[in-house]
Order: sequence, then structure tokens, then C-alpha cells
Amino acid sequence: MLDERIHLLETDLNNAPSELKITTVEGEELVETKDMNSYLSKLIDNVNDKTKATSDASFKVANFNVTYTPPQYEEDVPKLKVTGALQYTIEISKNRSAGEIDSTLSNKLRTLFSKGLEKRLEEAKADYENKKLNLEQSKERITLPFESLDLLEQTQKEVEELTERVYEIQGKENSDNKEDIADENVDDDDMSVGCM
Repeated sequence: MLDERIHLLETDLNNAPSELKITTVEGEELVETKDMNSYLSKLIDNVNDKTKATSDASFKVANFNVTYTPPQYEEDVPKLKVTGALQYTIEISKNRSAGEIDSTLSNKLRTLFSKGLEKRLEEAKADYENKKLNLEQSKERITLPFESLDLLEQTQKEVEELTERVYEIQGKENSDNKEDIADENVDDDDMSVGCM
């Protein structure tokens, strides 16, 4: 599973554009940051405006489909979902007003393609190697004998001996108590016989 994720991340990294260029639904290519931000702002406002019938909030960056997702509930934040072989999410400032785009949004897209994918690939590879090492160590540890087995067996034996000794002592006390009770009854009988 992790090796498949690594493969998909490598695919996305290989398909990542060297320069950010947005291709709109209409086929227009935007390369200037201000043009991209203006386009994204209008796209987001159109989707957020309930009076407009616009629901298509997608565009392309190279071989990646990017879709705007408005907040689904009050605590949610709007997002751009970038889909290649895997899906990535970029959060948009929740406090933006109509006509105003998070000015760093195009930079966030640029960073995803220039550094973000590579960082995620490195993290996935490190995670994979770590899990592989843990598996190997677990396989080695499972074959080792239980280190404290002798101590455990000795302790169990001592507990059994102590338990037997306690029962012996309790048994003796119970029989002594029976004799004491019997002696008391005899003494009481003797006294009553003597008084008659």
C-alpha cells in the first residue's frame, strides 16, 4: 500500500509543471500571478453566489484537475482540491470577502508543484522505510525466547507453595478452634453437672 502511494507520488512529481500555468474551463491560459488570482477570485465568487447557476469551479494545471470546494458546514474552510494520480488539498482563507482572493493562493499552488510533492514523496519513502524496519525488528523479536520465563516459573512455584502453606495454617487454626469450642462445651457441661 505504501509502495503504491510512493509510485503515485512519483507519477505526480514527474507530471508537475515547472512553471505554474492555469488553463481555464474556456481554454484560456493564465501565467501571470495577478491574472490567476483574479480568475480564482471570480471563480470562487461565482460558486459562492447562490443566485448564479454556476457550479463548475474547476480548471487545470498541466495534467492536474483543480476544483474549488466551498465550505460544507460552519467550521469548514473552502478548499482547492488538486487531483493527479493522488488528491491534494489547499485551504483557502475563510475570512475572505467577495471579490478578494487569498493573495497567496497562486503561491500555494506553485509551492505544491515545486516543493510540496517532493516533500510528500520523501515523507512517504521515510515512512515506508520506517515501517519496513519495524516489521523486520518485530520478526526478529518474535523468535526470541521470553526473557523472564525462568523468573515467572519460579515466582509461580513460590506462590503455589505459599498458597498451600496458608491453607495448612488456616486448616490448623480451624481445627484448633473446633477443639477450643469443644473444650468450652465440656467445661460448661462439667460446671452444670457439678451444680446439680
